[in-house]
Amino acid sequence: MRTKPDPTHPLRNTRHEAFVQALLRGETQDAAYASAGYTPSRHSAARLATNDNIRARLAYLRSKVASIVVEKTGVTIADVVAELAKLGFSNMRDYVSISHGGQVQVDVAQAPDRKWAAIQEFTSETYTEGKGEDARIVTRTRIKLHSKESALVSIGKHLGMFDKEKDPGAADAALQPKAPSHERLEEMRRRYAPKSKPEIH
Repeated sequence: MRTKPDPTHPLRNTRHEAFVQALLRGETQDAAYASAGYTPSRHSAARLATNDNIRARLAYLRSKVASIVVEKTGVTIADVVAELAKLGFSNMRDYVSISHGGQVQVDVAQAPDRKWAAIQEFTSETYTEGKGEDARIVTRTRIKLHSKESALVSIGKHLGMFDKEKDPGAADAALQPKAPSHERLEEMRRRYAPKSKPEIH
């Protein structure tokens, strides 16, 4: 009976090991397949990624990298997910106030530090509009938040919410939610959900 390879050691198949190393570097399955010396093929790349030996080796290396990061920086997986949650569950309503007249104004004065973390870009421009007695000072402020979608996808992948469709004939893998991970994500949503903010009058 053939024994399974030890994931703590490089795979005997050098192309398989190269495929794993490319995935570890962050390459897509397609790119990693080509990097390993194979003729590009999305179907073959997806099938190779499901190989038990490759999955075990990749899981081991990723856990090893995570341990090194934690040891050298003190940053844990929980820290990373918490930061992603600030982006994924951000809401533009946290950064504006709406008057009774329906006027929207940028208002970040009361935003806590964790809300500021979601801001990707903040610009403020002051200029004079009009001439003479009609001249007035105008301040234009623009806020751009980090991508919610990217952050939520990263969180979902970490929590194991998405399973790729294993139908070899499917052009693109379908994503299916798992109940336990959904509960974890809902708990995180409640934790980081924006609190109501009084309107200006």
